[in-house]
Amino acid sequence: YALPYFADDVASADGRTRDVLITNDLDDFRTDDIFVVDFRLEKEFAGTGNVGFTFSLDAFNLLNDNYVMQRRRAVNASTFNHLFETLSPRVYRMGVRLNWR
Repeated sequence: YALPYFADDVASADGRTRDVLITNDLDDFRTDDIFVVDFRLEKEFAGTGNVGFTFSLDAFNLLNDNYVMQRRRAVNASTFNHLFETLSPRVYRMGVRLNWR
């Protein structure tokens, strides 16, 4: 994704704040490519009659990468380059599903 840096500028005529792009092109700076590994393992068991069970184990962001998703891009702000959002940490989920046939 493009990461355009800008400066907040207050126009003297109307007093409104405008974003002024400080790079030549919108995509002069880009975020790193994001690669996330998720994993799912499940096994279905047949119960008695028309009932079955499915047990599952999920793992999200298995490599526990902490990619930056959003950051403050206004270069003249006191919070310039502060992080607003990162990728969630590694999460495991176990589940049981009851199936009727």
